[in-house]
Amino acid sequence: MYFVASVVVLLNTAINKQRFYLGHDQEVISIAVSTLDGKFMASGELALNPAIHIWNRKTLETLVVIKGLHSQGVHLLQFTNDNKFLVTCGLNNPSAVIIYDWELSEVVISTSIAAPTQDIFALHEIPKEV
Repeated sequence: MYFVASVVVLLNTAINKQRFYLGHDQEVISIAVSTLDGKFMASGELALNPAIHIWNRKTLETLVVIKGLHSQGVHLLQFTNDNKFLVTCGLNNPSAVIIYDWELSEVVISTSIAAPTQDIFALHEIPKEV
């Protein structure tokens, strides 16, 4: 999968077929696949007031659109291992790092980072067993 402008492209290389998520009206700069089962996708925008879309990977149906807390863009997204939460990182400096209960569109916790978040390259959950 990849994104071009405001479109997320899902490519099945086995049958050389593409499907397109067309829910965005701004440029997409980040995507994530749900960790538990791959059923859900999240995609984030580059915009003054960027949206985060959570959608069904199989049906391409938009499930939730979260908007209003990030500014400039959402450049990192990561579902937690149980798919319950979505961790997001914005572009603005200082930037918000927000954990959402995405099904309820509610913020669980947020913080800000004073350094440019473009220096953060990945979000990752550490398993509880460690």
